[in-house]
Amino acid sequence: MNGYDRLKELYQKDYQNTPIIKIINYLLKQPDMDEKYLNEEKSIKQMYQYIIKKAGDYKVDNTAVVDDETVYGWAIDYFNISNEELGLDKKETIQCKTKPKAEKKDDDNQMQLSLEFA
Repeated sequence: MNGYDRLKELYQKDYQNTPIIKIINYLLKQPDMDEKYLNEEKSIKQMYQYIIKKAGDYKVDNTAVVDDETVYGWAIDYFNISNEELGLDKKETIQCKTKPKAEKKDDDNQMQLSLEFA
């Protein structure tokens, strides 16, 4: 199994029909990431929690709206940098009060995820 197949398998197993598909589709188009996606310490759940943690820096009144390119950059960082360097603990969880809301912007067909933190 190559890394791209592993990423698809992880997504299809637990994350069908969620806004995460847009991030996964972006990751699957990235060249030279195959080996990164094979890293067993990495998971979609933890990648998503890392993104939520980073989005916390953008909170205003307990809500964060972050553009796609920034989220994609965090996803790439998650797979390129070791969990230790990212400061991630396997047991660490980030509480998000509501499910992410996908909001489609009319002007540029870009989607944004809105997160409300607990």
